Amino acid sequence: MAHRRTPPGAHRRRRLITISTARFLKTRWSNERSRPDVLAEQAALLDLAPDAIVVRDMHSRILLWNRGAEVMYGWLSHEALGKNVDELLKTEFSEAAAEIEANLLREGRWEGEAIHHKRDGTPLIVASRWALQRDADGAPIRILTINNDITERRQADSERLLLTERLSLANAVARVGVWEWDLASN
Repeated sequence: MAHRRTPPGAHRRRRLITISTARFLKTRWSNERSRPDVLAEQAALLDLAPDAIVVRDMHSRILLWNRGAEVMYGWLSHEALGKNVDELLKTEFSEAAAEIEANLLREGRWEGEAIHHKRDGTPLIVASRWALQRDADGAPIRILTINNDITERRQADSERLLLTERLSLANAVARVGVWEWDLASN
């Protein structure tokens, strides 16, 4: 009867693999057992954010609508869930939707501006940041969107530009020069 010789260190490697597997299964089991609690805690954290945080699937159906989105747009979470986000908010993008989606799929993220409409029809200009989530095989599954209302900022920028143009026109008509004088250095 031939006796097979075990290579040096094989028992130790086998033991490490067994211990590692046991740790992995224990961690996975405990994670799965506490997963609903963890998810509830994470959702509660998202509700603390003043920004609108929306998670949607790849067909634009809303999966998560945080408290910030409720306040910003006027729809409660249970009213928004399952709806198409672009139809609900009557979204107008700053660039072509096909370009945005192509960039998102290529880069995994997109940033830009959009016009959304609140429940009462009031338009909002939002700074929007998107992040793509992929499954284990690399297929896109969800999009996390964080929207910040910048309507007042854009209106202030427009007013400032208008005032600057008026001042420039008044100076040209009156033939008045404008200069800067740094009192600290002169």
